[in-house]
Amino acid sequence: MAVFIPLIAATVGALISAFLVYWLSRAKNALTVDNIRATADYINDRDDTIVNADLVQDIEESPGLGSMPSFGAGALTERQYLRGLIKARNALREETGAAIPRLMGAATLFRQEVVEEKFDAAMQTWARHQMLLWGSLINASMQGKFHMGGRRPDFDAMGMRPHHDISFNDSGEPVIALSGAWSLHFSTRVSFAQKPAISLLARRAADAFAYKHKPELLVMADGVIDFGKFLTSSQSTLLREVEKEIEPHLRLTVDVVAGNTGRSPISLSNRAKLVVKTAGYPGKDGAPIQGDVEMNLSLGAQEDPVPIVYLVTDEETTAIRQEDKEFDFESPKLVQAGSSRRFVCVAEKPISDDRFPDSLTDAFSVGNLQAYLVLAAIGRGNENFEPIYSNDFLFRELARRVELPRRKQD
Repeated sequence: MAVFIPLIAATVGALISAFLVYWLSRAKNALTVDNIRATADYINDRDDTIVNADLVQDIEESPGLGSMPSFGAGALTERQYLRGLIKARNALREETGAAIPRLMGAATLFRQEVVEEKFDAAMQTWARHQMLLWGSLINASMQGKFHMGGRRPDFDAMGMRPHHDISFNDSGEPVIALSGAWSLHFSTRVSFAQKPAISLLARRAADAFAYKHKPELLVMADGVIDFGKFLTSSQSTLLREVEKEIEPHLRLTVDVVAGNTGRSPISLSNRAKLVVKTAGYPGKDGAPIQGDVEMNLSLGAQEDPVPIVYLVTDEETTAIRQEDKEFDFESPKLVQAGSSRRFVCVAEKPISDDRFPDSLTDAFSVGNLQAYLVLAAIGRGNENFEPIYSNDFLFRELARRVELPRRKQD
């Protein structure tokens, strides 16, 4: 019997080693939720949706400084409609938050310098901001909101001589060269129907600068300021209307990192669930909510972006960057061994859906409830699913609540 003891010990040792290798190689999953937000950025509904035709027209005919999206003709899916609205919202936020304030600041400074007859400084100010200033003056003129008024001054009869020469580029547009690298360029690149009027405006504006004619320059400054005030009101109103239109489509979106510390890859189902611990939380009617809210989500990941494509013709070579590929919410996702991968989980229904408590939106804003995320790892042969749970986290927009303390002083 003693002869078999070493053999038995070796066999047991081998089995233990094999078990340890198997155990260490098993996929080990870890979830980290780093943000949750209400957004319409990942709408995946391909069914036709109801479109606010009046709002679409207002967006496409917007008098603002930036480029607005075109929704095209015919029926729109919810995804197409929301993409257009989000582009419009972002453009309007840029206008109201940055472009229009820059316009008003430049126009106010220009006017002050003209009033003080600091014409050289005024010309430099106009040159630095001429895309905004001249572009706004053209825009206001085409909409009938600006006119120089009166007749073009007869500078010869007034005995005035130009302080600067006016030249014309290949397109016949007036150009005034200034000291250094600056110049004043009065573009007339508008529609054929508008070109005669804008060409006359460009020549009159160039004359005002060349002759340092204070009254004409003040008319231009006041025209830009008045148009800026109009834009402040109109674009702010349009922004509120666009945000109101987007609001019913907002879905809760959870940003999550799935880690696999094992030695085998794991496949995650594209189905997920968000559980919000609402039991006992007061509803809008004051009565406590019965039970927790369970919200089905779709798990998606963005594929690799499309590289730059170079189109070569006989005349020119053009580099075109195609749009990034869309998020894929349809198929399972693989997490390789010893790696992690970022995913986006999007609620299938808007947060305002009738099947959710009325107070859920308020609870998200307050941010005092707990929630957790559930993903599912697909077993071998698709025979079973192993749930993967995140730790509890506050049901609120996490990224914007981050507090970064200052470094402790020694």
